[in-house]
Amino acid sequence: MPPPLRYTLLIVIAVTAIAAIRAISSGSTGVGVALLIPLAGLIFFYFSLKSDMGPHIDAESATELKTRGHKVMTTFKAIDRKWNISINGQSPIVVYTQDDRGRTYESEQLWFSGADSTSYDDQRFKAWQTLQSADPNRKYWIPVYINPTNSEEYYMDLSEVKSF
Repeated sequence: MPPPLRYTLLIVIAVTAIAAIRAISSGSTGVGVALLIPLAGLIFFYFSLKSDMGPHIDAESATELKTRGHKVMTTFKAIDRKWNISINGQSPIVVYTQDDRGRTYESEQLWFSGADSTSYDDQRFKAWQTLQSADPNRKYWIPVYINPTNSEEYYMDLSEVKSF
């Protein structure tokens, strides 16, 4: 979860807590309603964000998949922004690839822009730059590591982009 999203969640939780404290301290009989409405909003907010997050694998799981997962070489298809998600005026970038059987894979959400100098050494940033200016006459291979027991869990390793 990107840092700005964490801050948004913390703000929502803080507002919910303040509303609950005010309702309780005023001696209101509608304390249950005062707690229920913000809590329902928080639950809705969480699941709506979770559905837009796409595949997310933490660093430990990515390392595990790279050592024990089934490696599939996929072909680069597209780069896109998830315009339906916007945090501080920025939308995440995703990379799409496809394997020989036609299954499409989506990368983790990449939260950087071309002007973000702190990302210049990040392998994912370098891959994004390479793919953004991809030669249409060349193929770009990107490995995807798939969990052998759950094919919906996978990790796209953008640090290993190869062109042929």
